Amino acid sequence: TGGNGFGAGSIPLCASSPYGALRLTPDTGNELDIFIVFDHLGMHHTIFLSCGYHFGDSHINTFAHTHTVGAGLPDYGQIGLMPVQVNDVEDLQRMISKTHGYRSAFSHSTERTEPGYYEVYLQTHRIKVQLTATEHVGSHQYLYDKNVNKKYVILIDSSYSLDSSACNNTQVEIDLKMNEVRGWILFDGALSKRFGGVRTYFIISFPQLNITDYGVWNDNKLYPKQLNASACNSGAYLMFSSEQVNILVGISFVSIEQARVNLRMETEYQSFDKILELVQDKWLAEFNRFEIDGWDNDEMSKFNTALYHSLMSPTIWNDANGVYLGWDGQIKVKPDHMDHVYTDMSIWDVFRTQFPFILLHDSKRMNDIVSSIMLNYEQGGDLPKWPLANGYTGCMMGSHSDIILSDLI
Repeated sequence: TGGNGFGAGSIPLCASSPYGALRLTPDTGNELDIFIVFDHLGMHHTIFLSCGYHFGDSHINTFAHTHTVGAGLPDYGQIGLMPVQVNDVEDLQRMISKTHGYRSAFSHSTERTEPGYYEVYLQTHRIKVQLTATEHVGSHQYLYDKNVNKKYVILIDSSYSLDSSACNNTQVEIDLKMNEVRGWILFDGALSKRFGGVRTYFIISFPQLNITDYGVWNDNKLYPKQLNASACNSGAYLMFSSEQVNILVGISFVSIEQARVNLRMETEYQSFDKILELVQDKWLAEFNRFEIDGWDNDEMSKFNTALYHSLMSPTIWNDANGVYLGWDGQIKVKPDHMDHVYTDMSIWDVFRTQFPFILLHDSKRMNDIVSSIMLNYEQGGDLPKWPLANGYTGCMMGSHSDIILSDLI
C-alpha cells in the first residue's frame, strides 16, 4: 500500500505498560465533528489514524481503553469514559443525544505525557484528568473544579468504538452493591470484521465513590435509576458529590470474571500513585537494558522516543492468570514455557525492523512472540499474516511469518 495519508505513524498517545493490551488514550476530534482532511493531502485522519489521537484536533471525545499501534486501519477503541459537569439531568440528556455531545475542548499546554502516564485539563468541563495503566487495567484520577451549581458525572459509553459504525452489540449493568459497572461490547472494526469481530469485557470499579444518582441511556434517551441497558448507542452514568474521583477499569477478552481477575492481580486495588509507580518501574526496567554514551540530549530524546514506541506492541493477549482466548475460539491457558501469549502483529510492517530489534535486545520475549505465531498455526490452521486479537485478518500479501521463523534457525 502507499499514497497520500499512509505515512501516518498511528501511535497512540496513551497511558500503558510495555506491550499492554490496555492502551488508555484520549480519542480526539474537532468541534463540529467534520472529517478533517488528513495532512491536507486528501485523506481523512479518522480513517487512517487508528490510534485515536490527532495533534491537530481541538477536542477530546472520550478516553478509550483499547487501541492498535501503527496500524493503517481503525480497529479497537472500546469502552469510552468521560468525566463531565452538568447543571441537571436535562443537561445530561442534551449531552448524550448527539454524537460526542459530551466532548471537551483542551489545550496542548495542559497535556503531560510520560511512559505509562497521561494528563490533561478538560476546559469545557473544568476537570483535571490523570491516567495510567497496567497490562489490562486502566487507572483514572479526576479532579473536578469546585462548583456548587454543577453536578459531577462520569459517562460510561459502553457502545463507543473508534470506528463509529463498528459496534455490533453491547451490554452494560450498574451494580451498586458491588460498587461497579460491568459489561461487554462486540465490535467489527476494519480488521476484526474479517473474522467475525471481537468481544471485550470490562469491569469499572469505584469502591470509594459516593453515588448520588445513576442511570443508563439507550437510543439517545436517558433512563434515570435504571441499572442496565443493551444494544448499540447505549451507556451508563454515575453522579456523585466527590471532587476527586479514582476508578479502575479492568478488561478481558475472555469474560467479565477474567476482567475481575486482572483488576485484582495487576493492581490489588491500590491507589493511583502506587499503580503509576508500578507501571513506570516496568518502563524503567525496559529502558535500563540500554547504555548509550556520547550522545547529546537531542539524540537521546530521539532514541528514547523510538525505543518507547518499539516497546508498545505487539499485545500481551493472555490475562494476568495466563488464561486467553485461542485462535480456535476456545478458552486456554498459556504454555508454561511462555511468559506471555502475543497478538496484534502487523507482521508485514515489522518482520525486518521491530522484530529483529526485539530479538537482539530481548530474546526471551521474541521467543514468546514466535511461539505465539506457532499457536496461531496449531489452533487456527495457518501461519498468520496480520493477527488481531484471536483472529486472522488476512491483511496484506506474502507470508512474512516464514521469514520470522527462519531468523531463529
